[in-house]
Amino acid sequence: MKKLFFTALILLTGLMLLFTFTACLNPDSPTPPASDPDSPPPPSFNSADHLLFNAQYLRMGYPESLGPLAVTVIRTRIELDCYLDTFPYPDASWDNEPTLIQACERYNEEYFAERDLIIVFLMEGSGSIRHQVNAVYRDDTTGQWAIDIERILPDGDGTDDVAWWTIFIEPAKNMRVQKGDVFKINGCTLSPLPLGVFADAPPTDAPVDEPSFGAQYLRGGLGSGFQNPYATVIRTRFELDVFLDAFTSVELPTFDRYDEAYFAERDLIVVFLMESSGSIRHKVNAVYRDDTTGQWAIDIERIIPEVGTDDEAWWTIFIEPPKDMRVQEGDVFHIDGLTFSPLPLSVFGYHWGGVQYVPTDGRAPDAEFPSSLIIRSKQELWDYYENNKAYYNMDSSWDESPAFRDAIKRYNDAYFAERELLIVLMEEPSGSIRHKVNRMWDVIIEGERVYNISITSFKSMYHTEDMAQWHILIELPEWFHSEPGDEIPLVFKER
Repeated sequence: MKKLFFTALILLTGLMLLFTFTACLNPDSPTPPASDPDSPPPPSFNSADHLLFNAQYLRMGYPESLGPLAVTVIRTRIELDCYLDTFPYPDASWDNEPTLIQACERYNEEYFAERDLIIVFLMEGSGSIRHQVNAVYRDDTTGQWAIDIERILPDGDGTDDVAWWTIFIEPAKNMRVQKGDVFKINGCTLSPLPLGVFADAPPTDAPVDEPSFGAQYLRGGLGSGFQNPYATVIRTRFELDVFLDAFTSVELPTFDRYDEAYFAERDLIVVFLMESSGSIRHKVNAVYRDDTTGQWAIDIERIIPEVGTDDEAWWTIFIEPPKDMRVQEGDVFHIDGLTFSPLPLSVFGYHWGGVQYVPTDGRAPDAEFPSSLIIRSKQELWDYYENNKAYYNMDSSWDESPAFRDAIKRYNDAYFAERELLIVLMEEPSGSIRHKVNRMWDVIIEGERVYNISITSFKSMYHTEDMAQWHILIELPEWFHSEPGDEIPLVFKER
């Protein structure tokens, strides 16, 4: 017991000596003031106080083609929803982090009424590296944003995996990103990428009645057989539907914003660009028409990352010229140093008005689905009906569709004197699926001209569990003439 008492006494004496020695080394050190129980705590980095910025860090949601560093700006909840729609798994989570949907719930219209949302994309060579945003500042004189992102390295070697990070940065209240602003992030100066470069479906609800021009950017399009760049002009909603149907290799949005009200005030210019790297993005900086010469000057800036991908990419840019600025006959476009006339819409395919979709449940013994048959006379058509009515329901109408027997009555001798008829036989796993014949186009294969027809199948929200067979009657254009044994290949899409 006595030994324990002396040990404690020695320790206490040592602590007193240490305190005295430290006080001597710092004789002017101020004494910390007593804390005021009524004063608020000092703000932390992630505080939601309106005078500070905030940040969220997610290891997901990064389009890898952007390269090691990129930034974009979102200004409305509609734009944010369109951004989220580009990711196939917005409800997925990584390592107990919030999902993209959960992380963005706080960004409602009330949020965007006071500030923008800055999104920074970072690629790291190790998944063990983490980040902290230490400063977000805008120089109002130069329009340059300084964003300091600290990289927090792990103890030891870290993991040997590449990781893509999405950082949502909420700038201080009423600190807005202005046109022409640039961002300096970790030593790199970047222009914010337009939102359209991330999305297969660019935003469709943005206003189109502003006096300035607008642009939407879509990766994909028709590349072969045309110069680079090239352009076409669309003047009505009907022409736009014909044009969109010409794309067989990519799924395009419907572009509901370009309705008849839009085309009542302006045209739609579509520019196609081919890039040697899929990492290159674009920004339309100017759209101008010289009324004296009829020449359009369209300035398209190419945004090239520091590290690019080694792949070619076709881009389709939908340009909305200023209100009431119309493309006149004889106008030419000057883009990327080239001056050329816009391609006529007809080069993208033929659109016909005569198509009938007839449900004919049943199956012939040797039927193949899908298949097609070119009919050249009234007698051939009625022979087809007589030979197949025992296998298919050709004498009863169904819902909005006529019976096959009634649908073919319009194709008389006068019709076949000018054109031919294509019958397409299809089978679907559900009777709720509907169809749309899109376009007809031609390609040259080994010196021979081959025609193709595109057909889209539309799936319904209410899926029925029944098989269905369809006869689609397509009135071929007058200029099309086939020989016995000719076939028209079919190209199918699903929506």
